[in-house]
Amino acid sequence: MSVVEISGVSKAVGANNSLRGDRARIGEREFVSLIGPSGCGKSTLLRIIGDMIDPSGGKIVVNGKTARQARKDRDYGIIFQDPVLYDWRTVAKNVRASLEMARLASAENGWLASRRCSSWSS
Repeated sequence: MSVVEISGVSKAVGANNSLRGDRARIGEREFVSLIGPSGCGKSTLLRIIGDMIDPSGGKIVVNGKTARQARKDRDYGIIFQDPVLYDWRTVAKNVRASLEMARLASAENGWLASRRCSSWSS
């Protein structure tokens, strides 16, 4: 089963087409890298998959759902290219920051942050 299906996706901004009918399938547990020169559409494709921008054409399916529904159902997370760690916070508190932004209960997010950090160190 494909986790992400990209079918004929295109994105035009003015006269510039950063994506032109791209197609791909990404299966469960596959590791994929997008490699190309600046401006070729790597970030644009990721933004379309993450439902941050709409494609000009084609469709994206994530976990059998539209990209929008998968985002609303929180089927995935997004990490941006620029590091967004707070150097004054511990690792656990940096992990907890994203949980706080998602408004999870403080007792629950403390447990989740501790569990995530302990699993990374083992």
